[in-house]
Order: sequence, then structure tokens, then C-alpha cells
Amino acid sequence: GVIVSDIANPFFSNIVKSIENAAEELGYMVLFASSDEKSEKLSSLLGKMLSKEVEGVIVVPCEGSEDTIRSLIDKRIPTVLLDRYIPEIRTNYVCLDNKKAGYDATEALIRKNFKKIAMVCYDMKLSNTRDRIAGYMEAMENYGLKEESKVHYINIETLEKSCVKAIDKTLADKTEAIVCATNSITVTCLRYLQKLHIRIPEDITIMGFDG
Repeated sequence: GVIVSDIANPFFSNIVKSIENAAEELGYMVLFASSDEKSEKLSSLLGKMLSKEVEGVIVVPCEGSEDTIRSLIDKRIPTVLLDRYIPEIRTNYVCLDNKKAGYDATEALIRKNFKKIAMVCYDMKLSNTRDRIAGYMEAMENYGLKEESKVHYINIETLEKSCVKAIDKTLADKTEAIVCATNSITVTCLRYLQKLHIRIPEDITIMGFDG
């Protein structure tokens, strides 16, 4: 059983295809589902998958899903967390070194002589979000730019509207470069900047995560 946050997101759809290929080679069939970042839906989907007697699960945990994941561990269901981990739960997980990625992305911009660098990320307490912010903040501080650091938070329920607000704020602040913390944020911000006829990278530079 595989549950991602949004199977329509190219990042997750590519991973899902890889999981399917690997499972098929080993003689397994995979059940897929999306949680839409809702903990209640994640819990319900896992219950349905377990009722189908899946032999193990790969899960992208969402905010508030700690008890659900803990119950899987307690039931001894083979579990692998994907893309995010839960610090207080000891289990297998596969994810990026998000703090280093956040640091590297910011450092790359600093080395191009940008000083006013903002970050745009989801307003979530998930490990990948926290770690990416921590990496951004650490890079800004290490290069003496702590006072210039600014994080704009996006509500996933109102992605487009939130990105418009964030971009408007960055433009008002005369921000030189933006680190967008996810694919969906990057694409949404790029669309709005295009609408404003703002040239990239001549007017503002964008750094995106993933593809």
C-alpha cells in the first residue's frame, strides 16, 4: 500500500511509478492513494488498505498523522515513511537531507552575490518544511545576512491566493531572489510572475526544489 500526499504532483507521480516498477519486478501489486495532506483521510485510507491485507505500507506522513503512524508500528505492519520523517517515531524512512538542501540552495544564490533572499514555503510543521527553513536560515546567518532573511508562509488550502500575497510582499521588499520550498509553490509563483510580466532572472531570480 502506498499513500502519498498528492499523486497529481509530478514529484510524487514519478516516485509512485518507480515504486510500481520495483514492486512488479518482485512480484508485488501496489495499491495507491492520496491523502491530500489530511490526517483523517490518511487514517481512513490506511484502514481500508489493511482490510485488504496489504503486506506493508509506504506512507508520506501529513500533519497530525503521528498517532496513525504509531499504530502501524505497534501492529508490526512493515512501514516506510517517504519524503518526511517523524522525529519522535523510530521507523524506516527515505527522504532528502532537507536542511542541507535548504542551505545549498540559499548558498548558491548568495555566491551569485544576491543579498535580499526570501523563502516561500508551506505553513506546516512537517520535517521537510522545518528542515528546509532551518537550512535557509543557517546559510543567511553564516554569510552575515540574518537581518535580510524573510520567510513567507503559504496556506496549502489557498495555494494560489497565498502565493500571490507572498510574491507581492517580496516585490514590495525589493527582494532579489526567492527560494521556493516545493514544486507546487515554484510553479504557482512562476505563473503569477509571468502574469505580471516580470522577467526571470533579469528582474528576480527563482530557486526551486526538485524538478
